[in-house]
Amino acid sequence: MKNRFRILVILYLFTQGLYSQTLSPEQMKSDFHIFKEALETFHPEMYRYTTKEEFDQLFETIEKGLNQPLSQQEFYKLLRPALVQLKDGHIKWIV
Repeated sequence: MKNRFRILVILYLFTQGLYSQTLSPEQMKSDFHIFKEALETFHPEMYRYTTKEEFDQLFETIEKGLNQPLSQQEFYKLLRPALVQLKDGHIKWIV
């Protein structure tokens, strides 16, 4: 019984990425602009450890990567460096 449960859990975790929704470039660009605007508007000290120029370059790089359909997980991975550059241990982003 325990082995069956383990196998089911492993299969579930393995297949999670296979069934995620695929996002079009237009959807991702729209979500990206909302994400960027929210960071710039609501984060109290966005440029404390990373300059505006560095963020602008990072955002440009991210936007260039939004040219083909991606899964939700791939889109999340593409946006994650922007959160890392905040260097804010209080930011939690749960997909």
